Amino acid sequence: MNIKYLYLFMLRRIYLFFYLLKKQFFRMFLSSLGLLISLILIFSILGILRPLKKFIIDQFEKNIPANTIVVKANQEQNKTSSLISLLRKKRDITLGITSEKIDAIKTWDNINKISQTQILQKPILGKFDHPVLSKMGISFDILLQGISYDLVSSNLKCMNEFTPSYELTSEGNKVPVIPLVLPESFAEMAYAYTMMNGLPAVTKKDMIGLRIILNIGQSIMNKSQEESGEPYVGVVCGFVPQNMISVVGAPLDWVRKMHLRDRQYRAANSYDKIYIQVKNANAVNTVIEKLTKYELMATSGNDNTYILINKWLNRMDILLWSFVAILLLISAISLSNSFMILTTQKRYEFGLFLVFGASPIFLWILIFIEGAFWGAFHSTIAYLIADNFSHFLQKSIQAIPWANQFYQGNITFDFTITFAEKWYLITGSILFAGISSLIPAVIMTGRKTLSLVKKD
Repeated sequence: MNIKYLYLFMLRRIYLFFYLLKKQFFRMFLSSLGLLISLILIFSILGILRPLKKFIIDQFEKNIPANTIVVKANQEQNKTSSLISLLRKKRDITLGITSEKIDAIKTWDNINKISQTQILQKPILGKFDHPVLSKMGISFDILLQGISYDLVSSNLKCMNEFTPSYELTSEGNKVPVIPLVLPESFAEMAYAYTMMNGLPAVTKKDMIGLRIILNIGQSIMNKSQEESGEPYVGVVCGFVPQNMISVVGAPLDWVRKMHLRDRQYRAANSYDKIYIQVKNANAVNTVIEKLTKYELMATSGNDNTYILINKWLNRMDILLWSFVAILLLISAISLSNSFMILTTQKRYEFGLFLVFGASPIFLWILIFIEGAFWGAFHSTIAYLIADNFSHFLQKSIQAIPWANQFYQGNITFDFTITFAEKWYLITGSILFAGISSLIPAVIMTGRKTLSLVKKD
């Protein structure tokens, strides 16, 4: 018998909950609309804008920083104009920036680090090692440019140490494997070529891991080469900004060892370009003035573009989060006001519950559950809207030809909010809405019971 009354008691309270919910659904929905908009913004900031911001920052960090100076020899000292001859035969020429000059520059104030690039002064014949491309029988001449590891480390997608390794052929011979990096313009040319010839589009991702057979010492331009050529395998492991290298990049230490092995001492001790990282960005102009006295051409990196973009993105973050905070405050006031109206209209029913022995805590829980329902409802809807919007945004951008070409298919708006973040937000919105609705119930039940059941 007691169990029967207990079930009846529970059913009446469940009925009361859904009765109140049905009666006040549209009012509560409109009152809590600010919460829905706030949650959509929060999910969008974390799931869409956060990865987009990271993508933009990563793109700038891959470029030459503002506190880095790019140095080349002037036209009189720079003999790279004769480097076309390297496609025909081995040379041993000085490229203008000698090791002695670099050692002298290192002694200056505010100099943090110097990185170099060095052209390999030997002809190289290249062939694709690819299931399809190798059958076309395409051969081409290549110039390799040694580049310091610190300049390419953030761009590497394979062979992350950027050092040569070895692999065994089917005959059991050791063949050196050289990691290569390409200027970004190479990917743009490959993409344009495939599109113009009606072939499937080739992006940066497609070119990572591409193998090229390198016959060092051979050349198409000079078929009378006496050297038989040394077989190497080059693997494309990344792309770097166009202003960093002008030809195919390879490990600097390996290029220099090749020069020393073949007694090309001028080539081994001179560089076509150096990158000077200063300790303080304010000292860039002072260092550039000194370099001109050495008859070197120097330009700064990104001219503080990265710093300005980063500041703008941080300000946008602050603006959006401030807007979210204001919306949440308005939502809390609106929810409290709606539940105050609800408790005022239903004060007689609440009074009867108290008269017949119900605890005020029970009424608080009842109102809290209804408020929490709106928190759960809006957080789930907001998550689904933001998730679908991210997919829509990605498809829309991919449908724009110039955007797809510019980013080489490398930009994504994947909804990257984590499982923990999602449930923290849903739980937080449930507690936020529940507590906002609980305040009017606490105020109402704090009054005398007779004043609640008294008819006006």
